[in-house]
Formats: sequence, structure tokens, C-alpha cells
Amino acid sequence: MRWRTIILILVILIGLPVYIWAAMAALSLIPDGWPVLAKTPFYLIAGILWAFFLPPLFRWSAKDPNSQFEPK
Repeated sequence: MRWRTIILILVILIGLPVYIWAAMAALSLIPDGWPVLAKTPFYLIAGILWAFFLPPLFRWSAKDPNSQFEPK
């Protein structure tokens, strides 16, 4: 197993729960009396935002530093 793969696994196993905890902490700042429809944009943004950080991490993990091939 390559070290980049190990780092990717650690980021997913540690980083994603930390992100979820941070999103829940941010959600606790919203007053309790707000209706669900007012909280919906937060749920949508927090639920989709994490997906933008993973593809670059997967691309980085898939790179082979010993490869002689240069993509164009």
C-alpha cells in the first residue's frame, strides 16, 4: 500500500467526522425557533460542500511519482 493511499484513508476516516462535527456545531448556532425550510439551505450547502474537497485528494492519491508518463 502506497503512503498516499494511507494518507487518503486517514483524511477520510478522520477528516470527514471532523467536518461533520464542525457542521453540527455551526448548525447549533442557528436559533431553535427557525422553521425547517429556513435551515434547508444550510443542510444543502453542508451536505454538498464536502464533496468538492475529495476529488482533488483522490487525484493526488492516484498520482504515481515514479511514473515517466507526462499527461498532456
